[in-house]
Amino acid sequence: MVDAKKILYKYKQFGEAKRTAEITIKTLEERNSRKGADENWWIRGSLPKNVVEAAFLKEEDLAARVDYLQWMISELNRIIDAVERAKDTLNEEQQEIIDRRYFKGQSVTQIQTEMRVSHNKYNYLHKESLESMQLVLTPLCIDDAFLDMLIFTPYSERFEEANRKRVGSM
Repeated sequence: MVDAKKILYKYKQFGEAKRTAEITIKTLEERNSRKGADENWWIRGSLPKNVVEAAFLKEEDLAARVDYLQWMISELNRIIDAVERAKDTLNEEQQEIIDRRYFKGQSVTQIQTEMRVSHNKYNYLHKESLESMQLVLTPLCIDDAFLDMLIFTPYSERFEEANRKRVGSM
């Protein structure tokens, strides 16, 4: 099980991974619709733009690739929605700390100064926020390796490493 703090630190990456998957689906579908009956369409000047696209194009079944990316997008949406629900359980002060720390990337000192709270009060609010959010995020039943697998582009070295960790922990 992954803790709330790890999910929050990776939150921005979820949106980026989702956008990348959506763009990849669109690209694959556009290229597939353009190739027509010519099986060697990509060799004749429409080469993949990057390594990831090349790896996807080597696979035989476009539907399977698109299904995988759509599954990935639905998992990312599930996590993003859970984070938003968890954040909604917090009071205004707690939400502000979470927003500033994890979504805006402000330092603890900067947050304390701008919110005019002592170090002890910040620590208390931060700890309480994470504990409250953890209650909502725990039922997701995800681990750190699963998060990494979703964030890293398929066929990248880091994706393969995360996938090995995930399979090894089962």
